[in-house]
Amino acid sequence: MNTKLHELKDLIKAKAADQKTLKMNRKTVHFTGERLMTPSQATEKVGGTYRPDGTPYYYFGNPGTKHELRLLYAAYGLLRGKSFSQTENHYPEENHPLNKYKSEIMSIVEDYSDEETVCTD
Repeated sequence: MNTKLHELKDLIKAKAADQKTLKMNRKTVHFTGERLMTPSQATEKVGGTYRPDGTPYYYFGNPGTKHELRLLYAAYGLLRGKSFSQTENHYPEENHPLNKYKSEIMSIVEDYSDEETVCTD
């Protein structure tokens, strides 16, 4: 595995660990531990805000770390020679939701690729 691929993998690990911290800080009732930010700040950073009725409304404004982590996983999969449907096994390849973000994913792939092992199907 090349060094840039290791860098991407380490970035994914750091963002995933950050998601765990954000999840704890989003709690308002059963919170244990040290609060690093308010629940609304943590929710906004994850990638969502709350509607006036209290239901979550994701991807309002800045998509946040949730969306970014999904794109990083997809780019990592492409660098490992996997297709979108192999990375996220919920959808067939023809109409996979990640196809909407292909330009963003390919820019991540270009930043972290050393070899020609990219699967673009």
